[in-house]
Amino acid sequence: MLDRAMRGPAIAAFLVTVSPAHAEPWLERADATGDWGGRRTWLDDHGVGIDLDYTAEGFAGVQGGDAAYRGNVDLVVTLDSHKLGLFPGGTLLVYGQHAHGGGVSDEIGASLPISNLEAPELTQLSELWLEQRLGEYVGVRAGKQDANRDFAGPRFVGNFVNSSFGVIPTVPMPTFPAPAVGGTLLVQPAAWLDVRAGVFEGAPEIESFGETAFSGDGVLGIAALVAQHDVAGRPAGLHTVGAWHHTGTGEAGVFGVADLLLFAAPCDRDDPRSVQVFVRGGWTPDPVQLPELYAGGGVTAHGFLGVNNTIGLGGGWVRRPGGDEAFVEVFFKLRTIPWFTIEPDAQVYAVADRNAEVVVGVRTKLKL
Repeated sequence: MLDRAMRGPAIAAFLVTVSPAHAEPWLERADATGDWGGRRTWLDDHGVGIDLDYTAEGFAGVQGGDAAYRGNVDLVVTLDSHKLGLFPGGTLLVYGQHAHGGGVSDEIGASLPISNLEAPELTQLSELWLEQRLGEYVGVRAGKQDANRDFAGPRFVGNFVNSSFGVIPTVPMPTFPAPAVGGTLLVQPAAWLDVRAGVFEGAPEIESFGETAFSGDGVLGIAALVAQHDVAGRPAGLHTVGAWHHTGTGEAGVFGVADLLLFAAPCDRDDPRSVQVFVRGGWTPDPVQLPELYAGGGVTAHGFLGVNNTIGLGGGWVRRPGGDEAFVEVFFKLRTIPWFTIEPDAQVYAVADRNAEVVVGVRTKLKL
């Protein structure tokens, strides 16, 4: 029987092997398994979207210690009610995950995990929700969902590996590895402004589906304003300010995210070169289980060292009861073929009462 750490790569290799022949050259396909003889396009045209990815990474401390391998399988099925001929404005998302392996954050005492994939091993239904648009400007979503997507997720800077660029550490956001059952209201009062609010179970657990939701652990309420703007008709800025309150712990706080995307040639749609600048922060005035203060930011450049390649430099700092913690991250993401990326990454950590640590690794992603 296959070891758990090998199941993901084995599944990926199997799917690539059995995929039907396709007229498009293999190395030019959007997905490694191609269009399944036209079936993938047919399904998408009829309201069924299927995305399957395998992400693998390995990290190790330069000063010594164990190396760690992490693998993650993501299967997302999206159903469009209109294309399915049922009713307009509905979307059903089903998201399954399997993750194996570990990380190295505990070895260096990092409360900001080295990788946004670090978590216990799991096999779970991570998300299952239905979103319904009520006209052009209002939407509601109910079910198990990742709240970070709507309230503080990375927009133009999603290539960073460090976890704090995905989830603001001072916010108890229901997100990977434990999304939460809840409801979200999405309102767009103006073309440039979104108003978002959500209520979620207060203590979601890995590999659960809300069995104990709203049963004594309180609830998380969160709201945000999201402003966006364009330059030369292209997305250029997406900025969020928000606040939250947890009835179980009594904690509350505010957060903000600012993302700016600048194209080298805004009027030339064929020029991929761009620079992304971002800052993120959060404050919890009376922390019980969370850090009090977080600030992070960075810059990435896309298309300057090869059309599809991205380089990035960023860092973050957090104030927590055990002492301050800071890190700097640099990466180079290469995509020589559409369905495969490889990303060398290095991070320098300064944790209170410990010597600075250097961690290096590489992440790969296979789109099936």
